[in-house]
Amino acid sequence: MADLEMQPITDDTSDGDRNTVLNYPNGSNDKSKLPLADSPFYDHRIESGFHQSTRTCCLKVRNAMLHNDWHKAGQYMASYFQAIEDTNVSVAQQHIEIIWKTGTDILHHLPNVTMENYNDFYEQMKLLGLNNYLLVSLEHSFHLMVNGQLEKARHQLSMAETWRHGRLSESQSQRVKLVQAYRSLLDYFTWCDKRENFSTASTVNLKEILKNPGVWDPFILCYIEMLEHYQQHDEISKILEDYAYDESFPPNPNAHVYLYRHLKKTGAPEKKLRRVLKVLHDLVPSHELMPEYFTLLLRSGKDNKPALANRVSLYFRLAAPGKDLKHAQNAKSNSNRIDRIHAFLMRLSIE
Repeated sequence: MADLEMQPITDDTSDGDRNTVLNYPNGSNDKSKLPLADSPFYDHRIESGFHQSTRTCCLKVRNAMLHNDWHKAGQYMASYFQAIEDTNVSVAQQHIEIIWKTGTDILHHLPNVTMENYNDFYEQMKLLGLNNYLLVSLEHSFHLMVNGQLEKARHQLSMAETWRHGRLSESQSQRVKLVQAYRSLLDYFTWCDKRENFSTASTVNLKEILKNPGVWDPFILCYIEMLEHYQQHDEISKILEDYAYDESFPPNPNAHVYLYRHLKKTGAPEKKLRRVLKVLHDLVPSHELMPEYFTLLLRSGKDNKPALANRVSLYFRLAAPGKDLKHAQNAKSNSNRIDRIHAFLMRLSIE
């Protein structure tokens, strides 16, 4: 609350020994073992009364959160809003980011907080922190999604998609693409309910996001499902091959798994399947698809394949004991299969 009386925190530490003083429930004033980092905003030696009050308020917010006193933290956070009046624009922006992230955490822990409270807070943050407008909009939409308000989440993303403030920087351009991708993801959820009205705009946005280097597994799976429904298998193959083999993308075992499963489903030649699994083996030698790789190598009948299959089987055997219990049955089945393959390979080496 704005009318809270803000008193500076007093302790027996100097600026050179700034350990946090916490008031524990038992009444003792034990010092935290962790030193309090110097403020990145201003030099304490020349801070004004405004800066001192702001710093004190920030400390009170933090101490209240450390003690899980979320009601008091919310009261101090309301007073901390004065920090955005700092005449240093860059410092004011840092305060706004603290208010956004810390305020959201406080809201999550307060009882009886309504969706209207969240919506009001996020709208305030969008108006105050224009530099973070797109990120705040994304977070706002995520909160609406997890509460089942998909249409409102789509509306938030649609507004963010068309939002502009000054010259569009490279980072803002990337964030706009991310907003478009999540908005298309919501369109996908709508499509799943009806399996009709194939959205060209949605597929275009999903295809565009896949052109940017990164790991886009959730997006590509949705895109592939839509393409499969309309039997666009050639397009699927091209998308998955680009996703797996584009050198500008980070190594991603899942990309090769998706490609392998698609090729296997469409009846691709075993030579092509082996090529995909070979790359997967190089990335994750103990992957659960390695038994299938062994079988393909053995069926190929080439002299150099058993040695490679033997090496891969040993990798898989070493990694298998670390699997979760829920995979124990599959691990046992794979282990028996590997034992048979390994015995066969040993016979080959003797011959």
